[in-house]
Amino acid sequence: MPRSTDDKPIMMASDYFARHPSELGGENKYHAVRTWSELCNRWFDSKAEARRGEALAMLERAGEIRRLEYQPRWVLSDDPRVTYKADFAYWIDSEQVLGEEQVIEDVKGALPRDTRTKLAWLKQKYRIKVRLLKPEEV
Repeated sequence: MPRSTDDKPIMMASDYFARHPSELGGENKYHAVRTWSELCNRWFDSKAEARRGEALAMLERAGEIRRLEYQPRWVLSDDPRVTYKADFAYWIDSEQVLGEEQVIEDVKGALPRDTRTKLAWLKQKYRIKVRLLKPEEV
């Protein structure tokens, strides 16, 4: 492990993200615990997000949805740089639009003001409406 000038070990980012959340201090301010999914082969920011990610992965394997993306981002402003990151995006067949329709989902236990502002901005700029799911709905 690399060491700093005062000879203390320095944790590399790859080591940090490879560790279990309990080794890093555990929960975030909303008490969500980072969760590993063997099915999706990735980390999720919460148990609820992991459950939804696994459910969507199974739907994709069954052919009910297509092109599942994790953590898709949209640029809301370049200067200053402001982005919105949803949890999932995928495509379904839709009779309403006679073709494919993109679905954007975000698992949110709380909805802070900055998130509400970014959702309104996203809708206004890209005409994208995000489907919000509460952890107990997943």
